[in-house]
Amino acid sequence: MRRESWYDYFGSNEKLLWEGAPEPLGLPGIGGILLSVFGMPFFGVGSFILFTALTGGAVPDESGSFEWTGIWLFLFGTPFFLVGATLFLGPWLYYATAHKFLRYALSNRATYVANSFLGRRMKVYPLDHIGEVELEFGRHDSVFFHKSLQKDNGGDTVETRAGFENIRDGRHVYDLIRKWQKDLTA
Repeated sequence: MRRESWYDYFGSNEKLLWEGAPEPLGLPGIGGILLSVFGMPFFGVGSFILFTALTGGAVPDESGSFEWTGIWLFLFGTPFFLVGATLFLGPWLYYATAHKFLRYALSNRATYVANSFLGRRMKVYPLDHIGEVELEFGRHDSVFFHKSLQKDNGGDTVETRAGFENIRDGRHVYDLIRKWQKDLTA
């Protein structure tokens, strides 16, 4: 988003305090890493099956022909490969390229997270509704300001966090949010 375009979404008397985007080549959080580890076996098995099918390492059928066995192996291995590649490589590619489709803004009234990955959407978190603010240090800092608990399909409670992830000036943004929270509650 262009700097002046944030004002299209701001309310009256709202001013821009900070804007940014994730740093290039950011790293996924623990959830993304666990998803990647979960996808490794699917990716490995799918790759092996496709390699076997394409190199002719298949077992011959009753007629001694390899043709149909290779085709069936290829069809069988493709879903494993695609799901595995998505789970294994997806989180890394998402965070490595997040700077191209994620934009963050902080105003004197709210935080904004604009996402143009697979469609355009924006989430707004008013500063007077933000509770605890977390600052995570790393190669690139992250400032989290929203938590929500949701039930997954298995009935387990899952916590999701929202914030400005993998940003360069995390400490500065954290201090700005805390300052404006105090000013709004005073």
